[in-house]
Amino acid sequence: MTVRKHDDEIFKPIFLHSSFRTGSTWLWSKFRENPKCYCYYEIFNEILEDINFKNILQSPSTWNSHHPAGAPYFSEFSPLLKKVKGIEGFDQEMAFSDFFLELNGDRDRVNKTSAYLASLVNLAQQNRRVPVLSCTRSIARVDMIKSQIGGTHIFIKRSLLNQWFSYSNQSQNCNPYFFKTILKTVNSKNQKDFILKIKSFFAENISGEVYSKDDHDILLIGFLCIHIYMNFRYKDHFDIKIDFSKSPSKSDLDIAERMIMDHTFLSVDLSDYSDIISAPQRLIEDIDRVVSMVRSLFAQGIDGTNDDMLRLAVDSELAAFREGYEQYCRIAGSAHLQLEMGDVAHRHLQERFNAVTDELNETQSAANRQAEELAARIKTASDDLENSVLRLQEAERDLQAERALHQSLTDQLAQAMGRIETLEQELAQSRAYYGELDRRYAESEQGRISVAAEMQAAQEKCAALEHDVQQAANRARALSDQLDAAEADKQAHHQSLTGQLAQAMGRIETLEQELAQSRAYYGALERRYAESEQGRISVAAKMQAALERCSALEHDVQQANHALEQQRGEMHQALAEIEFISSGRAEEYDAFDRRWSTMMNRINNNSSK
Repeated sequence: MTVRKHDDEIFKPIFLHSSFRTGSTWLWSKFRENPKCYCYYEIFNEILEDINFKNILQSPSTWNSHHPAGAPYFSEFSPLLKKVKGIEGFDQEMAFSDFFLELNGDRDRVNKTSAYLASLVNLAQQNRRVPVLSCTRSIARVDMIKSQIGGTHIFIKRSLLNQWFSYSNQSQNCNPYFFKTILKTVNSKNQKDFILKIKSFFAENISGEVYSKDDHDILLIGFLCIHIYMNFRYKDHFDIKIDFSKSPSKSDLDIAERMIMDHTFLSVDLSDYSDIISAPQRLIEDIDRVVSMVRSLFAQGIDGTNDDMLRLAVDSELAAFREGYEQYCRIAGSAHLQLEMGDVAHRHLQERFNAVTDELNETQSAANRQAEELAARIKTASDDLENSVLRLQEAERDLQAERALHQSLTDQLAQAMGRIETLEQELAQSRAYYGELDRRYAESEQGRISVAAEMQAAQEKCAALEHDVQQAANRARALSDQLDAAEADKQAHHQSLTGQLAQAMGRIETLEQELAQSRAYYGALERRYAESEQGRISVAAKMQAALERCSALEHDVQQANHALEQQRGEMHQALAEIEFISSGRAEEYDAFDRRWSTMMNRINNNSSK
């Protein structure tokens, strides 16, 4: 799938790239306030594989996210929901397995990611709105996305210290997800050499994804290495960089708004930005060791980068982190330690208080048990009553549904009865029609037998005619032989008689050909008869015409035979006259010549007939 091209840049997609706990949800919500935008939340979030029609419109209120209030995060994905669960085109590998996927990487994964992103962009553009796509797992994929989809790419960066405190605070609130993202990132596919180095570091210090509070500093080292690496390697790949590392002033926010306007033609209000600093789960045990380990992991540099520039970036990030942490310790660290110590003393006092309370509770246990049993009975009765009311309401709804279903079935039954009556009428008509067809077929079969008999008789008659023609031909050939013998003895001008006889022979051969054509035609008529009743009638008519033609041919043959007999007699007479002339009776030659001309004319006339 490809992104649709437009004549202008109005609906060019916007991508918001960031890591976790950086304020990207707040910035995303600022775009969402603009009615011109169609905003997708965390396009590579693994929850998209299991999301369904039931939970897609639920607001995530089960954890203290510090996110701005608003519509459910993933509601814009609704048109792309699958029938059971999941979003069309998304799969689980896009969350972390493809974290470092690049354009020249796995072709199949690149194509799947591109098709998925294009479907999101096209949906927004079809609604005549600007697609805004945010994600906390896309920084390392920015080049691949720019090449395949295009658009404007915005990078959001937060102070690494405040970001880490937010990770730690979430873990303290029983949400270790963000700590786990560190391990999932280094365990992804397509890692670079530096990420493999961090993976080896974790393998030496943490067992898989299982970690304890004692691994707090180890996770911090991995967190710093991953984010310093990504911030440095991809910092120049974005169109807009919004840096919240230091508390931004109003002028800084105004500049960010203008950059967004210049690149996207959209107005976004950033004036209400505030960076909430969360208390960490625990303080860093050894800040010097953390800084030293991070520097040692970066000591060998990163392929494709300038070592001096990298060293400056690492030193700058670590210095800012250390300075912020020391400032935090000065302001809140001692209080934090006192709270931890106070927690220990409080636990001891609480244990003693609990022991005394247990002794007092023993004296009241019987009364308490009775009260609890009574309360349990009351609660059970109340629950039973509530359940009964609910079941009654449900039964009433079911009854209404059954009534509606009964009415629907009644209507369908009436329609079915009407349809059955119509079908019965059509069946009766079909039976009558098929009876008529059977009757007509029987008549047609009888007619076919009759015509077959007639055709057999016609064939026999044609055979007889053929025999007669053959006899006539034989007689003509005999006569021709006699004429040839006479012509051999007579003068050259008498040879024309042979030509006339040859014409008679041609006529006889023509008759033979016509008879052969008639027989072939009868065979064709017989084959065509079987095709339809109308064919039978046509064949009968043509058979009648053929019989008439045969009768005419028979008559012609009889006339030809009669003419030949006459010609034979005349030929005998002519031969006698020729002999008479040759004997010296010259005085009768003229009379013979006139009679010869008359005879030839008669032969010509008979031949033309």
